[in-house]
Amino acid sequence: MNAVETGGNMPIRALSRPLNVSALVIETHPDSASLVQAVLEPWGITVLRASSTAEAATMIGAVRPEIILCDIAPPHADGLDFLRRLRASADPRLRTVPAIAMSAAYEDIDARTARAAGFDVFLRKPIDPDELPHTVAALIGLSTERARDLSAADET
Repeated sequence: MNAVETGGNMPIRALSRPLNVSALVIETHPDSASLVQAVLEPWGITVLRASSTAEAATMIGAVRPEIILCDIAPPHADGLDFLRRLRASADPRLRTVPAIAMSAAYEDIDARTARAAGFDVFLRKPIDPDELPHTVAALIGLSTERARDLSAADET
């Protein structure tokens, strides 16, 4: 069993049985996208990466993610418009997919702006690797405690 250190007291353990959940991460900075991927994949969350909202728009119908994480800071403020379009979609699944907005602390976008666009949660960058899996799990209805229980059961 592999463990990924998150900087907290307890490592996040990779599950031998994936949770079969997919996350669409829209992020132009490869390092940021890699961090999100490294934090989520040990939980059995498949990370699908898009480097722009245009790329994400072409992917979303086919991949049907259970959650979206999107950088919304300028010059990527089109993440706000992207989510507004999803929320106005004729597809009920796209109208309700949970979404997390991400923005650097120095940017002029706040939680109120993100929520007005339809995001469920707003996170400041740098992303806290201890907080992210819990936030994702809460939004998609998974319990991180249940995931840890599965991990412990996998070790026996």
